Amino acid sequence: MHLITSKQITSGNWWLVALQAVVAIIFGLVIIAWPQLSLAIFVYLFGAFVVVYGIFTMGLAFSRRKASVGWWIILLGGFFIMIVGIVTFVYPHVTAQFLAYLVAIWALLVGIIELVHAFSPAVSVAHRWLVALGGLLSLLLGVFLFVRPGSGILSLTWLIGAFCIVYGVLLLIRVMFPGKAASISSDVPEEGEPQQ
Repeated sequence: MHLITSKQITSGNWWLVALQAVVAIIFGLVIIAWPQLSLAIFVYLFGAFVVVYGIFTMGLAFSRRKASVGWWIILLGGFFIMIVGIVTFVYPHVTAQFLAYLVAIWALLVGIIELVHAFSPAVSVAHRWLVALGGLLSLLLGVFLFVRPGSGILSLTWLIGAFCIVYGVLLLIRVMFPGKAASISSDVPEEGEPQQ
C-alpha cells in the first residue's frame, strides 16, 4: 500500500491539462465577446476547438495508461470527440438545430470521460469533486441541448461559452492546486522503498 502523490500523476501531463483549460477559456471568451457571431463562423470555431480538445484528451489518455485502468475509455472518448469536430468541418453549412445536436454529443462524451476519470485511482481525493463537477456540468449541457435543440444560435453560443469558461477554470484549479491522492494498493514500490 502506498500513496500516489498528485506530483507523480501530473508531472508528465500537467501541461496537457493546462492547455485544455486555456483553449476552453479562450474559446468561451471569444464566442461570448462576439455577439454577432454567424452560424458558419461558429461551426468552424467549434470544430477547431473540439478537434484540438480531442487530441489533448487522447494525449492525456496515453500519458495515464500506467496510472489508470480506464485510460482506454478516455482514449476512445477523445477519438470520438475529435470525430465530432471533423464532422463540423465536413458539413459546415448545418442548421442551428443540427449543430446543437453535435454540441450535445460532444458535451455528453466529455461528461462521460470526466466521470470515468473522476473515479479512477489516478485522481487525487482533493480533485475528485472538481473532475466529477466538470463531468456533471457537461452531461447537463448535453441533455439540455438534446431536449431543447432549437434554442437559437445566440442562446447556444452564450450557453456553450459560459460552460467552456467554467470548465476551463475547473481544469486550471486542478493544475494550479494539486492535492493529496488516495491511498491505493500497488505492487510497485516508491523511490527508496525496498522491493518485496
